[in-house]
Amino acid sequence: MRRLSGQVARVCGRWLHRLVRLAVALVVAAAVAASALAWRLAQRPIDLDWLARRIEASVNTEIAPARLAIGTAGLAWEGFQQGVDRPLDLRLTRVVATGPDGAKRLDLPEVAVSVSFRALLLGRIVPRAIEIAHPAIAVRREPGGALALDLAGADAPGPAVAPGKAAGAAPGGTAGDAAPARQDEAAAVAALLDELGRPRQNDHGAGWLGRFSQLRRLRISSAAILIDDRALGAVWRIEGATIDLTRRLQGGVEGHASLSLALGGQTARLTASAALGPEGSSQVQVRLSPVDPAALAASAPVLAPLAALAAPVEGEVTAELGPRFALRHARLQLQIASGTARLGTGAVPLGPAVLIAEGDENAIT
Repeated sequence: MRRLSGQVARVCGRWLHRLVRLAVALVVAAAVAASALAWRLAQRPIDLDWLARRIEASVNTEIAPARLAIGTAGLAWEGFQQGVDRPLDLRLTRVVATGPDGAKRLDLPEVAVSVSFRALLLGRIVPRAIEIAHPAIAVRREPGGALALDLAGADAPGPAVAPGKAAGAAPGGTAGDAAPARQDEAAAVAALLDELGRPRQNDHGAGWLGRFSQLRRLRISSAAILIDDRALGAVWRIEGATIDLTRRLQGGVEGHASLSLALGGQTARLTASAALGPEGSSQVQVRLSPVDPAALAASAPVLAPLAALAAPVEGEVTAELGPRFALRHARLQLQIASGTARLGTGAVPLGPAVLIAEGDENAIT
């Protein structure tokens, strides 16, 4: 009996040893496979056509009757250089969105989206960071102040929208399909701003809190921007613009922008910073590098009087904005270096000077 018990123990011991060896082998194999996959993803994205179609289906169920189309989709691994919360990136190309009327609303050549891994396992696309490369953006300002924005890569934006108002009637004088489309776009932007004003979430939060609940960063790089300022009668072109928005832990956004602005044959460097508070108010600061006012005179009729001034000028604008970017207060400071001012047939030397103006939408002092 004692001999039988010893045999059973030896058999069990051998099987346990084999199971341990098998478990170790499986762990090593899984580690090698994971390392190989990580290395492959780090080299270049893996093209996954089915993933593009899956993203389209997921987004289109939410934005119908608008439509989203994606050219290609790939999966890449960033390692942990951007933090442990964003190792996986979706690399998308030719991202095009059309409105209910079939008109193109968005055309982005390259988009990289870092996603929540947990949500991805559940079949959801929850972005944590979005980077848009090489977009073409067109902006138009009407004489009355109405604004139109086009992200579809066109040189001429669609119907303009007055500040704080929805789009007006169609060109024929009656309300067309453009008006409700622009209202939908305005509502989408307002909803996104409201979301960014809330504290950011993570995978440990409770349940589904919205597609952008975990969004932490939005970056636009190498953007080409065309500004058709019909109030000034000028067209401004910006190349290589970079815009970086970061969401705070407790809600609100901090933003920075850097761009080169072509002004009348010269290039000025413009930098901006902004802070959007959780309650919707914001502060903006814009700085312009020194420019020659005389060189700007030919860029717009309203700037023609600047031809008389030959002195470098640099400036700074600060503004406090309320919800939906309604102006509360603004301050402009111009620093004029030594130069000359042409008066009649003569020229008057100028010393360094500072010009300050401030006010709100009702008065300037």
